[in-house]
Amino acid sequence: MKTIRMILLFLIFAATTVSAQETLTINQKVDRDLKKFQTALQLNDEQTTAFKGLILEKLNTIEAINSNNALTDDQKKIKRNQTHGKFQGKLKGLLTSTQKELLAKMKQENKQKEKSE
Repeated sequence: MKTIRMILLFLIFAATTVSAQETLTINQKVDRDLKKFQTALQLNDEQTTAFKGLILEKLNTIEAINSNNALTDDQKKIKRNQTHGKFQGKLKGLLTSTQKELLAKMKQENKQKEKSE
């Protein structure tokens, strides 16, 4: 009986911990992406604030898409791609021409990196 109680307590604790980690994971992704782009693109304070909002919006939208059981996997993929496209458009609207060139260079480097992995 003690073993069953211990297992139940462990499972409850594990479920609570996983939920907390999912929230932290989104925040960690936002911070990681923000730092990467802030450094690489030399974003000013205004751009940094706007960019953080865009990242949060994108991640929350993707999370909602992924958790929508009414959508098929193909529909989810299409919606995620649409979300990414909207994000890219909004991001480019925040950047100067020099920053846009740096972003294009980053994308190219990432594609090459992905191919080599």
